[in-house]
Amino acid sequence: MREIIRTLSNRELIAVAQQQAKGANAQEAWDKVNAVLLDPSALGVVYNSGGKDYYQQNSEGRWVRFSRDAIRNQLNVKHELPGVVLAGVDFTAIDAALAVIETECEVALAVSLAGHFAGIEIGRDRTPILITMSPNLTVGRPGQWPNWEYVLQEVFGNQFEYFWGSLAIARQSLRHRRFVPNRAQIIAGPHSCGKTLLARRLITPLLGGRHANPYDYMTQSTNFNADMIGSEHLALDDDNPHYDKRSRETFGNMIKKVVATPEHALHPKGVDKYMVQIHWYMSIMVNDSPHSLQILPALDEALLDKVCLYRLIKSPNVQFPATPTEMDEFNAKLDAELPAVAYALDSYQIPEALQCERYMIKAYHHPELLVHLRDYSSGAELEELLFNYWVRSDGLFSAAEIFTNLKENTRARHILAEIANDSRSLGMKLSELSDRQAQTPSLPWKARVIKTRNAVSNKNQYKIVAADNQV
Repeated sequence: MREIIRTLSNRELIAVAQQQAKGANAQEAWDKVNAVLLDPSALGVVYNSGGKDYYQQNSEGRWVRFSRDAIRNQLNVKHELPGVVLAGVDFTAIDAALAVIETECEVALAVSLAGHFAGIEIGRDRTPILITMSPNLTVGRPGQWPNWEYVLQEVFGNQFEYFWGSLAIARQSLRHRRFVPNRAQIIAGPHSCGKTLLARRLITPLLGGRHANPYDYMTQSTNFNADMIGSEHLALDDDNPHYDKRSRETFGNMIKKVVATPEHALHPKGVDKYMVQIHWYMSIMVNDSPHSLQILPALDEALLDKVCLYRLIKSPNVQFPATPTEMDEFNAKLDAELPAVAYALDSYQIPEALQCERYMIKAYHHPELLVHLRDYSSGAELEELLFNYWVRSDGLFSAAEIFTNLKENTRARHILAEIANDSRSLGMKLSELSDRQAQTPSLPWKARVIKTRNAVSNKNQYKIVAADNQV
């Protein structure tokens, strides 16, 4: 290819070669090559140096990948470039076109990116990147949407304005191609209250039709995140939950990163890493049982600012169809209303009372869920330590005795050091945990701390038992 480019750049040599063209076909072949030299982009073919492949846009606007042999065929059939050797040189018009494309129409990467529309973009480092596919946004049209409006108002109740505003911000920023941070939407509720319906039939089509569940990636169970990179809607659920402390901490850190960081590293195999801006809207659908809520990370103040926390109502006024046929008919009605829903979102303005500067709308935190998650999360680490390593289920013990016993266990010692550095601080935490467990007996505690006051020493003593063996 380099030799072909050197030849094509030598105008005198090309002129001599063209003079050797005998006949209309030979001259026409050189005319086609000259047209490519004048405007390489006219062929509509892009060379991806990162993947050593070629892309051409189809009638739907999507850029389709071609191998070298496949694109040669496209140049021959679609663009009528002859495959015979040109007069005066030792290469064909197709060879010449490929050489020019690889030099003048080269991109470093071809990828589908959430929130980006098909075409060539120039990255931060002035590197051209080909976006292969656009989000398929539902087009808004004025109209009525009674079914969706009724369902949403019933299941969200007074939480509706916050959910609706957050969805409107996400859609408007996507349509106008600007990055606006959007809080993660944690939506808890009982079985069959409409969580899946919201994710699949409302949020995903309104935000481009592309969704991914990156829960395993966000808990470091896998390093694969290709679907996540190309999907506007990160739709997480509790189908494959992780309850351990490390996974929950990792999950929380990833939520912070997705919500607050506009640029993310894109590092395809065999290609240099690129920093790209990605538009994500994250929904996390979980059942509201105490056990199911344990997959959520501890809600510290830094994370609390980056999430909305809703609790859906299983309204008796909303009866979802019972049979597949009825459900298909119901879904068809909802789908038919989506253009009207999209129009309402596109024209929606956040009420002044709900506005905030960074996220454009204030956060909503359902009070009961907030208490549940904060209370359980704040005592879960100590409770888990006692459950796993405290072996004496009989008798009352002082905080000093419990501290000494746990410190003698090699594995427990490291966990204990993160919770309390002496017996006094452990005693305070044991008392807090005991009080919290007494106030919230419905939380999913594994071990119960029963606090009593020693009449002689006037100090607290503790009995630790399994939760299902409470005395």
